[in-house]
Amino acid sequence: MRAAVRSSARVAWAVAGAVALSSAAIAVNAATVALPGTTSVSPLGTADSVAASSPRVPLVVYGDTIAWFQVSSAGVAPARRASLARERLQELRTGQLQLPIRAEALEGGHMVLVGDMYAFMFKDGDASYAQPAPGETAVDAVRRRLHEVLATRARQLAPGQRLLAVVWTLLGTLVLAVLLRLLTWARRLAQEWIDRESRKRRANVRLGDLEFLSQFAMLVSWLARAAAQIGAAVLIVLWAVFVLNRFPETAPMGNVARATLLDVLHTFQQGLIGAVPGIIGVAVIVFVARFASRLSTDVFAGIQRGTLRLPGIHPETAGATQRLVTVVIWLFAVVVAYPMLPGSDSEAFKGVSVFLGLMITLGSSGVMGHMMSGLVLVYSRSLKAGDIVRVNEIEGMVTEVGVLSVKVTNSRKEEFTIPNTVIVGTTVKNYSRLDRDGGPALTTGVTIGYDAPWRVVYEMLLTAAERTAGVRKEPAPVVFQPELSDFYVVYQITVRLEPGADRLRVLSDLHQNIQDTFNERGVQIMSPHFEGQPEDRIWVPKAKWTAAPNDPPGS
Repeated sequence: MRAAVRSSARVAWAVAGAVALSSAAIAVNAATVALPGTTSVSPLGTADSVAASSPRVPLVVYGDTIAWFQVSSAGVAPARRASLARERLQELRTGQLQLPIRAEALEGGHMVLVGDMYAFMFKDGDASYAQPAPGETAVDAVRRRLHEVLATRARQLAPGQRLLAVVWTLLGTLVLAVLLRLLTWARRLAQEWIDRESRKRRANVRLGDLEFLSQFAMLVSWLARAAAQIGAAVLIVLWAVFVLNRFPETAPMGNVARATLLDVLHTFQQGLIGAVPGIIGVAVIVFVARFASRLSTDVFAGIQRGTLRLPGIHPETAGATQRLVTVVIWLFAVVVAYPMLPGSDSEAFKGVSVFLGLMITLGSSGVMGHMMSGLVLVYSRSLKAGDIVRVNEIEGMVTEVGVLSVKVTNSRKEEFTIPNTVIVGTTVKNYSRLDRDGGPALTTGVTIGYDAPWRVVYEMLLTAAERTAGVRKEPAPVVFQPELSDFYVVYQITVRLEPGADRLRVLSDLHQNIQDTFNERGVQIMSPHFEGQPEDRIWVPKAKWTAAPNDPPGS
């Protein structure tokens, strides 16, 4: 039962639309049809200057335009003239439709007659709808056009014509059913091919964890279904126009529908043809902008690698400059290509542009502040990725100098995102800016009593640095005496770190080695502060390095 219902539905679909092919031919043959009031075809008349300045009213008979009335006749306005002429012509009986059409010249125009019956007055200021043939006048074109329309109407009303119309309708319905069936079959075949190719190449086309091909196949499948549905709708509309034009009672509606379709196709064709130069221009602009962008990328990449030098551009600023140049190139391309885009002069396009501009203006004040601060950071060359810096209480390595923020990672694998405006508005200590080739600097210090010879203290600090992993041998560590205090001397040692060394780990190891070295030599570290010199030195012999402070002697 279900199969029978499905089969009936398919037949109904077929019967609902196979006339597409025939209707397309009918539409092409009827290219001269126009809607009442349409101005898609320029009328031709004997008084072009008057026609250009006067309101045009079409004389439409049985859905076909005969002429354009543009001037008054005996005080009757063009609209009233067209209405009276249409009523007279549509009241003609079947036998009168075959009478010859004549035009008699009168003062200021011609009187058009059907046989001996008056139809309408064609004034010198009026215009014909059809193009006059060589040697014809405008009134001859009107007379020929009226004869064609009335003859067509006579054939539609001829005995047996309705039976022939039914036969044509059934034939058109059969053609529609076959075309819809073929369309469904083609869509199913395309869907199966898409699924088969997607399964075959799914493993080869991946974007990370995303199966790119499956997503693309889904999009293509959706487009195929949409195209099939649109095609089916077009076929059904053409079938309806074809059927309406077969019967005299519905022929006016069919003519109107046919003229509407032709007008839409004509508008689409004119828009497409008019858009071709603009599309070509946009394509050329995109090609040139793409070439210029790639060229600038290669140039600045060479500057960043150090293989190319340009005055005023440093390797540290090459990346940011390349991005700015790329943005300028594409902004210039958009400005030049914008007027060439199809529909760019439409009110909708202008409204969307104004709305987007307003959103960007209102929402970009803070963003622009961060971006300008980022440019200050880049072009002042104060920071770059890999530098060891301290910003307020945050100390670590710069991993990224972005458009809006700077990312810093410390030794505990914690990442800090600092807005560019904060970086510009505070003091930044850069440990590796001045000697990037020698590695970032690391400085620590101890306080030692005056009873320890400073040369021995220097030797112990340098020995501790030599024992510490992650400290570079070249440039060699350096020891300073920045202060001679009341109770002790302040010693500081500055070392350079190996590339990628953990700053906190190296500092911790250096402190351990300093304590071991001083304990080995029996030198007391005078920290924290004290008020008097103790009787015995405060240091830890090597034999007690693993003993707790409160362990009994000999334990």
